Amino acid sequence: MDYPITPQDYLARARDRLLSNDPANLFYAALELRCCVESRQGDYLDALEYFRGHKIRPWQVGQTSRKLLTVWDDPKIAKLTYKFPDKEFETFFTPVMPALVRAVEKELGALLHAQTKFRKASEGWWESTKNRLIEIYREAWVACRGEHMAPPLWNFQSGETHPMKLYTRADTADLVVRMLLLGKSRTKEFVLGVDYLDESPEDWKCDL
Repeated sequence: MDYPITPQDYLARARDRLLSNDPANLFYAALELRCCVESRQGDYLDALEYFRGHKIRPWQVGQTSRKLLTVWDDPKIAKLTYKFPDKEFETFFTPVMPALVRAVEKELGALLHAQTKFRKASEGWWESTKNRLIEIYREAWVACRGEHMAPPLWNFQSGETHPMKLYTRADTADLVVRMLLLGKSRTKEFVLGVDYLDESPEDWKCDL
């Protein structure tokens, strides 16, 4: 059996572990969540021309986050609306928020090593830990929701435009085809609107 390694694959396995009643799966869920965040931040770095030639260590989650914050100093969800003459598309850029990075480093890190204290199955620690892991899962779910691998438009330091790299999903496949065709055409017939959101859209319902 293959072991896929996209951020979404790590996230899906974390969900399966959290739905299990086996207490041991909390530790495996913590590992999958950490790998999810490492992989997602790695995707961002790969998409940014700004970091070409830099040595990247994805497992250093905090250091990677600080590098990304040199590009987007105030991380927010960005909603991009593509307005074509016959149709509109919405896509999103969803950063890994600093709070999620801190949780990965401090809270998940404590679950990835040998435990120094024995806990009976009846102790409340197991339930509270599971509830906290679910909260972290939901933050990671939002971070993995966006299609764009870089913030829209430009790098605030260099003023250069970021490459428009997207994950292709069923609801964005048509958009990707249109963008490819536009890239080969002299006519750029669409309007792009950008909105920055303080919270995720109300219709985003996490699966856990």
